[in-house]
Amino acid sequence: MNIMPQGDAFSNPAPAANDLVSVEQNLLSVLLAHPDKIQEAAAKITPGDLQNDFHKAVFSALVDLSERNRNPSVEALVARSEEHTSELQSLRHLVCRLLLEKK
Repeated sequence: MNIMPQGDAFSNPAPAANDLVSVEQNLLSVLLAHPDKIQEAAAKITPGDLQNDFHKAVFSALVDLSERNRNPSVEALVARSEEHTSELQSLRHLVCRLLLEKK
């Protein structure tokens, strides 16, 4: 008896955009809660791998803070946004939005 699926049974449809946003939010939340994992994630993921521009900016900021041995916390992201206002104009607002979306 053949128990292997036939045809297209192994192909997975592309995830919906909302699913990707949720995955990205979860990734950022985990990295904020476990900053010791940022470099491990950065070795496997680049900002370009993320779909949401805000998530790309937050991920980049987390990696940058981690590489400079600064505490990659929400407070550090806010401080970084103040240092780089032209680069990440509304990061403070967006970090708050990310935190609210997770509730």
